[in-house]
Amino acid sequence: MILSFKLPRIVDNLCIYSINNIYICENEFVARGTKLLDIKADLKSMLLHDCPSINFYRIVAQESAYLRRLFISPGQQIEVDSDLGIFSTEQSETPMAGLIPERGIKLGYAGIIHEVDWYGLEK
Repeated sequence: MILSFKLPRIVDNLCIYSINNIYICENEFVARGTKLLDIKADLKSMLLHDCPSINFYRIVAQESAYLRRLFISPGQQIEVDSDLGIFSTEQSETPMAGLIPERGIKLGYAGIIHEVDWYGLEK
């Protein structure tokens, strides 16, 4: 089965995020619970905050699959529901041009503390 990989809506009213880190490579098997990527959300345009206006989120796979194509790179800005890549559930499956994925890969996400921002320097 071919699965789409799209950016989920994480913060209400925020539509654009930046790719911070990518942890997977094309044609790699991704097990359930594998970290896929980290994204950065800049909240300063939404409301005044008494906490940092830059938040980081980690996106993880909630099911096993093979990453077939990856359409993003670190530093790239992306919108909610943008195509990030394509997965397949079987190793022998290859996505073809014009093929519509049957559904999206199941994802989970969580807010994380980015070490550069927390400590002020790279570890």
